[in-house]
Amino acid sequence: FLLFIHNDICVEVQTDTMRDVSESYASMSWDELRKSVRRVQDEVDHKLLAYSKVVLGATSHKGDEESGRVNSKSDSSEVLERDIEALLQKLAQIISVMSQQSQSGKGGAVSTAEKQVQRHREILQDYESEFKKTRVNVRTSREKAELLFSVRSKINEHNDANGALLRERGGINHSNLESMRLLQQAEEAKSRLSTQRSMFNKIGGNVEEIKNKFPVINEIIAKTQKKKNRDMIVLAVVIAVCMFLVFLYK
Repeated sequence: FLLFIHNDICVEVQTDTMRDVSESYASMSWDELRKSVRRVQDEVDHKLLAYSKVVLGATSHKGDEESGRVNSKSDSSEVLERDIEALLQKLAQIISVMSQQSQSGKGGAVSTAEKQVQRHREILQDYESEFKKTRVNVRTSREKAELLFSVRSKINEHNDANGALLRERGGINHSNLESMRLLQQAEEAKSRLSTQRSMFNKIGGNVEEIKNKFPVINEIIAKTQKKKNRDMIVLAVVIAVCMFLVFLYK
């Protein structure tokens, strides 16, 4: 309800403003009106050129899909739309006053004045047609930019999710590789332990074999020692007999 009241007030204020502008133009001379209409036409040309650049900017710059830039261009295009609409209304008012003066003969020759008014009306129609066409293009470009931004946002979210999955998968693969490396080291340690155990078993077998051979060696040494002792006894007996014989001989 408050919004409707606000809109009604705005319409009334705009109507009063247009009425005041029309009255101010009505008091102008024909030459002043011609200067005013040309000045407004120049302003419209300038605004339409700036307005058309909004379309070119929306379709040529890759950064326009960013949210801030899309909103900024939307705001600037809306400001230009309001300015152009106000200028076209002003131009229509001036042409209307010129038409009244041309019919009353204030603009000089009626036919010449009417031709000038007709020419200004054609220019106004061209402006309105170009403005409508450009406004459609601007809104279409804005919708495309917003859609592109939305699509890119979803793609970025999808890429972020995929990136997280890839990082997680990379972590899992790294853990698997580390586990395989540890298992390989364990297998190598097990193999070395098996080799050492085989070596120790072999050494133990050799020791046992030598141990088994020791009685034979001891027996041989004992027999040799026994024979040596017997020879020593025989030698001692022989020496003793010889010495006894020597004593007897003397």
